[in-house]
Amino acid sequence: MIAIAVTGAVIVAALLLLFLLRKKEPAGSGNPPPSRTGQPETKPCPLCGSQLVKTERVHSALFPGREDKLMHIFGCPYCYPANRERERRCPACRKTLADDGYLIARVFEKPGKTHVHVLGCTGCRHG
Repeated sequence: MIAIAVTGAVIVAALLLLFLLRKKEPAGSGNPPPSRTGQPETKPCPLCGSQLVKTERVHSALFPGREDKLMHIFGCPYCYPANRERERRCPACRKTLADDGYLIARVFEKPGKTHVHVLGCTGCRHG
């Protein structure tokens, strides 16, 4: 009876020691850091709607201007280059973009903040 109690105590102590000494995941291990709300910080791709973590970027080209700048938005790592897995849609006309299509947007930069306003796509907006 005492042997069973000692064996059980040793097993519990070993499990507790393993739990306390287990390795923490290294930084950048693929899990995004939690935000203030405890959820990962994500933003949607304007073309396919995929949730992007802070380290993922949307491929775009910014052209110089004075007060506002012109931008072409091609897509995120999930939808650009165009593929069959993700449908790319224009948020203005709701039509599916061609494989070589992109969004046309204006970029307004203010101190501490950048605002991107999507005007349309290569199908519904020319220029």
